[in-house]
Amino acid sequence: MKQLLVLSGKGGTGKTTVSSALIALSKSKAFADCDVDAPNLHLVTAQDIKPQTSDYYGFQKAYIDSEKCIKCGLCEETCRFNAIHDFAVNVSECEGCAVCSEICPVHAIGMKDYSSGKLILYSSNDITFSTAKLKTGSGASGKLVTAVKKQLKDNSENSEFAIIDGSPGIGCPVIASISGVNMVLIVAEPTVSGIHDMKRIIETAKKFGTKCAVCINKYDVNKSKSDETQEYCNSIDIKVLGRIPYDKTVSHAVNNCRSIAEYPKSSAAKAIAEIWAKIKNILFKGEFIMKIATASEGKMVTEHFGHCEGFNIFDTGNGKITGSEFVPNPGHRPGFLPVFLADKGVKVIISGGMGQGAIDIFNEKGIEVIVGASGVAEDAVNNYLLGKLKSTGSVCHEHQHHDECGE
Repeated sequence: MKQLLVLSGKGGTGKTTVSSALIALSKSKAFADCDVDAPNLHLVTAQDIKPQTSDYYGFQKAYIDSEKCIKCGLCEETCRFNAIHDFAVNVSECEGCAVCSEICPVHAIGMKDYSSGKLILYSSNDITFSTAKLKTGSGASGKLVTAVKKQLKDNSENSEFAIIDGSPGIGCPVIASISGVNMVLIVAEPTVSGIHDMKRIIETAKKFGTKCAVCINKYDVNKSKSDETQEYCNSIDIKVLGRIPYDKTVSHAVNNCRSIAEYPKSSAAKAIAEIWAKIKNILFKGEFIMKIATASEGKMVTEHFGHCEGFNIFDTGNGKITGSEFVPNPGHRPGFLPVFLADKGVKVIISGGMGQGAIDIFNEKGIEVIVGASGVAEDAVNNYLLGKLKSTGSVCHEHQHHDECGE
C-alpha cells in the first residue's frame, strides 16, 4: 500500500485542510490522523459511525504499595523528576525510569502498565480511518503514532493507497509518521517562520530518504515570501507542486465541518485538485512526468485558444523538458478541444486567452489552465516548471473573441 504523508513544519498552515481535500479527491478508502496530540481530521471527513476505541499502553509507571512502604523517603530523594510526594507517585510527572523500584529496600515499589491514550478506529463500507488521542502529559506520542499506522495497515489490507495527516513540527510523532511512507507533502505558508519550519521538516524527511514535495498555502497573502519559498525549493531540487490562494470558502467549509473539495468551483479546491494530479504522477509513475500543451502559432504562444494553428505538446520529467511535438488544431467546435487534449494526456494548457466554457471543461478534466501567457512556447513551459509562470485568471469576455477562445 502506497502512503502519502501530509506534514507542516508548524501548526496552522492548513495541513488538515489539504489532507481532507486529498482524501476526497483521491477517493482513498484508507486514511489516518497521526496528530495524536490534537486530532481533528474526523471533524471534516464525516464519520457518522461509532468508532472502536481501545486503551494504548505506551510504557509503565511506578506505584507504591502502602502496606509494604516503611516511609524511609529514599525514593523521594532519588527521583530526579520529583514525581514522588508524601510516599505517593504522581503519574503525570513519573517518566517510568524505574529507579525508585530498584532502590526501594523493602520492594514496596513496582511498575505497572499505564494507559498513554486511546486508539480509535472507524471502519465501515471498506473505509478505514485510524486515529488516536494522546492522554495529557503522556510522553508516548511517537509510540502511539506507530500504533495508529499499524492499525491502519492491519485493517485496510485491500487498499492500494493511504493518506496520513501528520503532526506539525519535527518531534517524535513526525519522525514516527515519516517512517515507511512513500512520499511527504509539506504544506508551507509564506511567512518567515513558515519558511524556517519548512526547511526543518525537509531536512528531517531527507534523513529518511523519503521523497518530498511542497505546496504553498495562501500564497497570495505574501507573494514575495512565496517566491522565496519557490526559489529555495528549486535550489535543493524539491518540487513545488502548486500554490493555493487565500480563499474565504475554506473558512466556510471548516466552520461547517466539510472538506474544501466539496466546493469544487472554489479557487482553493481547484488548486488542490491540480496538486493531486501531480502527486499521482509522482507516486504511481515513479517520477514527476507531465505533458504540457501551449496553444500556438508556430513556436509562439497565441492569444486565442480555439482558433490557434495548433498545440506544442511538451513532455517533461523532473522539472525539465524531455521532448516535444506539434499537433495541428483538428478544428474548433464547442467543448471539443479540451477533450481532445485530455485524450493526449495533457495536464497543463498554456494560452494567451480562453473562454470560460473551455476553462470549466479543462478543470473538470483535472487539467490546469494558465492564461495570460505570451512569447516563445518553450520559454513559457520552462517558466512554468520553474514556478515563474502563473495564470492571470483573465478570461476572454469580448463577444467577437468568444468563439475563437473556445467558449
